[in-house]
Amino acid sequence: MAISSDGRLWSWGHATQGQLGLGPICTETGCISTPTRVLGIPKVVDVATAYFHSLAVDSDGNGWSWGWGENGQLGQGNEFSAVVPLQIYAFNKRNVKLKSVAAGNKHSMALSTDGSVFVWGSNEDNELGVGHDIPCEVEPTLIPANQFLDSCHITKIDAKGSASAAISDDGRLFTWGFGPLGLGKLQDSQEYPTQVSLSNVKSVSLGERHSVALCADGSVWSWGFGNDGQLGDGANQNYVIPHRVSLSQPIKGWSCGGVHSIVLSQDGCAFGCGYAHSGQLGLGECNKAIQVPEKIEALNNNSLVVLSSSCGGLHSMALVGFRISLFNGSRKL
Repeated sequence: MAISSDGRLWSWGHATQGQLGLGPICTETGCISTPTRVLGIPKVVDVATAYFHSLAVDSDGNGWSWGWGENGQLGQGNEFSAVVPLQIYAFNKRNVKLKSVAAGNKHSMALSTDGSVFVWGSNEDNELGVGHDIPCEVEPTLIPANQFLDSCHITKIDAKGSASAAISDDGRLFTWGFGPLGLGKLQDSQEYPTQVSLSNVKSVSLGERHSVALCADGSVWSWGFGNDGQLGDGANQNYVIPHRVSLSQPIKGWSCGGVHSIVLSQDGCAFGCGYAHSGQLGLGECNKAIQVPEKIEALNNNSLVVLSSSCGGLHSMALVGFRISLFNGSRKL
């Protein structure tokens, strides 16, 4: 999915569960091969997608959901699915305005403007962070910050598979659910948010089998499965806690996919590492493991700068801008 500068939402790809939000015709055809506008939502400011459901936030702070809802991940108070976007009125009833959303395989997260974290959907693998006694939540449920998040004000969230993460305004990183959580086990299970041994964390990207965090001092830390090179350190090893990645230049962004990563440098170049069995690294080759980030030449030339990237399980996307040459020879966006 993609959001245009005027807040319109566009979707394409697999559609059998209504996850594109384009109506019943998509579930019949199975897929949409070109970007198609999603109707029914006012100006969109954030969007999150999983395999079979999607979430969005509009400019008024309202939450929206559509797609597969069997585990309550749409937050509509039931386990029904939807082929078009539906507003999540549970937030309106609480006078909660949203800032961002995140989607795992069968669970959903939302961050409010006041730094509170809401979760809903399946809790089969503790992905909701509210204890293992609750099998699922069909409406958004608040994670009590004073009980589970050390009274922190949360500024960023992420979800992938059965794992969840949150970053506080003082740079602390919390993870929970099931997967490579960076807490001392390769495949860990945590029923409550637990702090990872990192400080001054600026951003985090959860992958299906690995994760990466960027810190305010410019350092890059990765953990989880690394046998396909997705951790970017060239060691071909697994790490149960964050391991510092030494790179040749400063990094501004890192996106984790299934078994691959897309890395963005401060000067606007893009790199890929991990397993490229479906061409998701953009390096022109498949069925090969790339152990350290390699420059994606198709995105790196004198006229383009890569602004951001996003990874699915088997594909990658990048947003690029154009460099403008100034009279003195320097360049800017």
